Amino acid sequence: ALEREPDPGRLSGIKGWPEVGNFLLTRKLAGRFYQRLKEKDCLSRVPEGELENLRQFYHLTAIKNKILFKEMQRVCEALKIPESTLILLKGSSLILRKVFQPGERYQNDLDFLVSGISREQLREIITRLGYLYVQHSDEQVWSEANFKLSEGKSFGDVFSVFLEFHWTFRPLNHISGEKLAQDILSRGEPVGYDSREYLIPSAELQFYQAGLHGSAHHPFDSGYFWVSLMDLSAMSGRLLMDPKQIIRFAEDQGLAQNFGVMSYLLAEKLKLWPEFWEELGQRTPGLKTLVEQTGETIWHGLLNPRPISLSHIIYLFSPTEARYKRKALWELTGLRSAGEQVQVEGVNLTNPRPGFFTLLSSRLRILDWDFLKLIWQTAKFCRKVRVYFPWGA
Repeated sequence: ALEREPDPGRLSGIKGWPEVGNFLLTRKLAGRFYQRLKEKDCLSRVPEGELENLRQFYHLTAIKNKILFKEMQRVCEALKIPESTLILLKGSSLILRKVFQPGERYQNDLDFLVSGISREQLREIITRLGYLYVQHSDEQVWSEANFKLSEGKSFGDVFSVFLEFHWTFRPLNHISGEKLAQDILSRGEPVGYDSREYLIPSAELQFYQAGLHGSAHHPFDSGYFWVSLMDLSAMSGRLLMDPKQIIRFAEDQGLAQNFGVMSYLLAEKLKLWPEFWEELGQRTPGLKTLVEQTGETIWHGLLNPRPISLSHIIYLFSPTEARYKRKALWELTGLRSAGEQVQVEGVNLTNPRPGFFTLLSSRLRILDWDFLKLIWQTAKFCRKVRVYFPWGA
C-alpha cells in the first residue's frame, strides 16, 4: 500500500489474510490497499471474503467523502465574508491536490484553518447551517471548535459530518503552533474542484503537517501513525517538494528528530525520497543513530499492533507535568472515574469506559518483551530530544 513500486509477488506469501484485512481496516489503510490492487491488476490474488471487505471500505470511503465534500462546498460558501480566510487541511486538501482518489483516503471529519473570524461569529454561521456545537474534552485556546451536522445522526457515525476549525495549532517543545498557522495562511494555494476554488496549504506544508500529526501530536501512536505515513508516502511518490523548506519548518519547532524518524522509514522501508533522509540526517549528526534505532523499533513494533495506546505510555516517560502523567496513568489503567464527556444539543453525555479489572487484565496479557522494548526505545527518544507534551497535544 505504501511503497513506490509494490511487488505483486509478495501477495502470494500471505497466509493470514483475515489478520491482514483487519490490520488494513482498523488502520484506515484498506482504501489505499484496494486502489493499489486495482492498479496492479491483483484483485484476484486476495481471497474473496477479505477482498469484499476491502471493496466495501473503499466504496464507503468514497461515498462518505462525497457527502463531506458537498458539505465543504456549503460551509465554504457560508464563510465567504470580508477579511476572513479559510484553508482546507489534511485529507480533504490531499484529495483536492489529487494525491489520493476519494476512495483511498478515509476522513473522520473536515479540518479547516481560519483567520479573520471570531469563534462566536463562526459558531453563529455554522449553527445556522444545521450543525450542533460539540464541546471538546481537551479544548484550549489553541484547540479546535467542533461541530456535528444534526441531520447526520440518523445515518450513524459512518455518514455523519463533523467539522473542526483551527485558529492556531497545538504547541510542542514549549513552542507555539502560531508560526505554523501563519505560514499555512500566507502560503495558501488555490485549487479548483467542481467549478469552485478552494485554498489548501503548499505541498511542503501539507507534508510537514502530516508528519507532525503522526510523529509529534500523536507520538507514533499506531492509528494516527499509519495514516500519517500513508500521507507522507503518497506525497513523496507524487509531488515535487523542496526538502530544505520542510527541514526548516521542523528545525524552527525543534522537531527535526521526529521528522528524522519518518524520513528514515520512508527511505529505508519504502524506498521513497532518500534525498530527504540524507539531508535531514546531516542536520542531526549527534542523534542520527538514535533516530535510526527508533525508526527500526517503531516499524517492527507497530507491525505487531497491540490494543493499547502507545502515546499514553510515552506521556509517562516524557518531560511533561506530573499531573498529566497521573492522568495518562489513570486513563491507561481505566482508573478515571468518568469516561470522555461530550455535549450534544446542550446535554452532557459520558462514554463509559471498561471496568478496571477487565481492562487491566487484558492489557497485562498483551505485554511482552518486544512491546516493552518498543516503549523503552520511544520513551528514550522523546526524553533525548526533549519533546514536551502538553495534555491533549
